[in-house]
Amino acid sequence: MITIAITVAVAITVTCVWHWRGTYTTAAGEWRVVSLHDGSVIRLGPRTEIKVRYDREQRLIEQFSGEATYEVAKV
Repeated sequence: MITIAITVAVAITVTCVWHWRGTYTTAAGEWRVVSLHDGSVIRLGPRTEIKVRYDREQRLIEQFSGEATYEVAKV
């Protein structure tokens, strides 16, 4: 019972702390530039998929496929 309560509390905390910004994808032959709220810039090559989430202290970018270059802004 205590384990379930802790798991639920952690899940709620993670949901509240992280702010999902979105998932970005490109098709074959498509190039895309994504500007993040913090000033960082991501350039996506063809057939690329990334997921971005961040909060005031850190950002997490998961790249699932394709290629991308990153210009990371100082926080």
